[in-house]
Amino acid sequence: MHPTEDHLALFASGDAGFLRSALVARHIRTCPSCAATVEEYRELTAALADQVLVVPDWDQLAAEMRANIRLGLEAGACVGNPAVGGWRNPRLVFAMASLMILAGAGFTMRNHPQTEPATSVTASTQHSVSVDTEGVTITNVILE
Repeated sequence: MHPTEDHLALFASGDAGFLRSALVARHIRTCPSCAATVEEYRELTAALADQVLVVPDWDQLAAEMRANIRLGLEAGACVGNPAVGGWRNPRLVFAMASLMILAGAGFTMRNHPQTEPATSVTASTQHSVSVDTEGVTITNVILE
């Protein structure tokens, strides 16, 4: 099977990868048609290398870029700001987050039923009253 024109051109310019270069080199040893095509590409590459490179006018390019930027900004001003919609709408995101928090709190409270706190009242003969509510002790001493 013959390599594609692209592979022959890349091989001729030295830009083909290692494996592709090895495959094309092996093929052109046995195929005079592809070897001639590679030689034509090499000659064309050498001829182009001898051409004078034209350096662009950087001032003109900068002016064109500024004009394009100005045109883009003017086009954006005509369109205006698009309405925020979908999932990027801050109100919708806030509402969804609030609903998730409420659902999580409801789920948590459903799994932990509320119980009345254990309260014990003790009275002593020394005219004081102690109230113990879940580990908090309140003592009221009555002085006579």
